[in-house]
Amino acid sequence: MIVPDSGEVSAVISPGSNFYGWSKWGVKNPTDNDQQHATELLTDDEIKQMISPHSLLQLQCEIPDLVNKRLASAANKLNIPVILDVGGEDRHMDRELLQCCDYLIPNETELERLAGHYTDENKDERQQGDDKIETTVQQAIDDIQPLIGQSLHVPTLLQHARRLQKNGANNVLITLGAHGSLLVKKDVSSILYQPSCPLPSGSRVVDETGAGDCYRAGFAVALLQQQCGSYKDVIDDDDEI
Repeated sequence: MIVPDSGEVSAVISPGSNFYGWSKWGVKNPTDNDQQHATELLTDDEIKQMISPHSLLQLQCEIPDLVNKRLASAANKLNIPVILDVGGEDRHMDRELLQCCDYLIPNETELERLAGHYTDENKDERQQGDDKIETTVQQAIDDIQPLIGQSLHVPTLLQHARRLQKNGANNVLITLGAHGSLLVKKDVSSILYQPSCPLPSGSRVVDETGAGDCYRAGFAVALLQQQCGSYKDVIDDDDEI
């Protein structure tokens, strides 16, 4: 990690450093022989037993996709909510994994990259509920864009989130750094914006390392405290985290 005086974080990443040691999950590495790969696989029941004592599963993209898929699938069968942090390796995420995640959490750069792997199929074909969705989206743009300013383009953020939802994603929670965060609920039933918390007077940012992890952890804890799947119930009456 490289932290300048501004407190903003830059990172030097070693791609693939977490991709070894997963042979029991079905991820075959060059060092695995066929017999070892075949006889030591974890069963689906063993994975369910592994996560059944827990109330929530939080994943990220620094481990193999197959591991995330098997964990998320097991959590779905146990009705355990799944949060997926999109940070990590720049890779395609297929529909199976998108569908397994209750909350997909990318930043604006990760959102654009992930949405770029998909196309807007049948974009000219009208579907039931489209008029209501368009009204919700336009109202959100009118309300949120003035709060964020011109440094971020809200229509583009919403377009990318909708593209992911059309390809299987459920709730998409976009972190926007100093601009706060934006939640696009499943089926665009609502769109919520949360401004960032201002710094106390006289204070300054020293180190942003782990800020995104803290945000996701705080959201996960609040979700569990409410024991529900609704972001609306996790935030208070003023629509604040």
